[in-house]
Amino acid sequence: MTKILVVDDSVVERHLVRGLLKTLGEVEVEFAENGVQAVERVEHAPPDLVLTDLMMPEMNGLELVNVIRERFCDVPIILLTAFGNETLAVTALEQGAACYVPKSQQTEILADTVQRVLARREADRRRERVVRCIGAMTCYFILENDPSLIRPLVDVVQQQLAEMGLFDPVERINVGLALEEAITNAMGHGNLELSQQEMAAEPLLSPEGDHPRIAARCSSPPYCNRKVTVTTHLSTFGARFDIGDEGHGFKPQEVLDREVTNSFDEGHGRGLLMMHKSMDEVSYNETGNHVTLIRRCHDAAKNTMSTHGA
Repeated sequence: MTKILVVDDSVVERHLVRGLLKTLGEVEVEFAENGVQAVERVEHAPPDLVLTDLMMPEMNGLELVNVIRERFCDVPIILLTAFGNETLAVTALEQGAACYVPKSQQTEILADTVQRVLARREADRRRERVVRCIGAMTCYFILENDPSLIRPLVDVVQQQLAEMGLFDPVERINVGLALEEAITNAMGHGNLELSQQEMAAEPLLSPEGDHPRIAARCSSPPYCNRKVTVTTHLSTFGARFDIGDEGHGFKPQEVLDREVTNSFDEGHGRGLLMMHKSMDEVSYNETGNHVTLIRRCHDAAKNTMSTHGA
């Protein structure tokens, strides 16, 4: 049975809303007089949906939205707004409320709005269950020499890892940082042929993003014609990433040995070291323009992932 928590300091309004929700069929409606009581109810037994007034004593609707979004992010919230509260409603929507219903229109649209929100929530839950059933996922990306593409790609991969339940949150961060370093190296050192000193002076992932040397390389041949390829293979055994560039390559072991032993404190070689420490395997082709990163799920009963695939 669907459980809905109605939060309003007015007894009349609470019972009016319950009457309107009866049209939805089997719905269990619980009440709270303010945000503090609502949080206690949600902590005890999270509902499927919260319907809340904005203006209440002790904790108002906007504050309640913030608490629920922070602590119970899978519980959707619909605001019930009186005339004059439109600005607060917009703020609440920006902070995570699903939608709002003006009290002047709740007789006409409340039940339909609730039904739509619940349907979207159920669809999201079904999707999560299906994604958890994925045994393996392979994606192939072809990147132009545009540094602004690197972090969004890593964001996509981290989201896929989370949806498949691979690694814990901190491990996913480590994997994401290692992948980010590998792609940055492929684009900067590989395709754009930037030296260590040039990369330090104009970091590809700098928030400012105003780099004359990088912009010049990206717009002139042969650099502008090169691509970075990223193949991600995620499975119940772990994650494998293959990153290739079209540059001249380098001798990675010599660079790693030299940079880590002589100048790591100055920041050189940090990316390579992070990749080696965050991954179970890091391997390069002979020319140094293709790197494979592997991170295993160590709690898997059987692990067959290797540099040759899962």
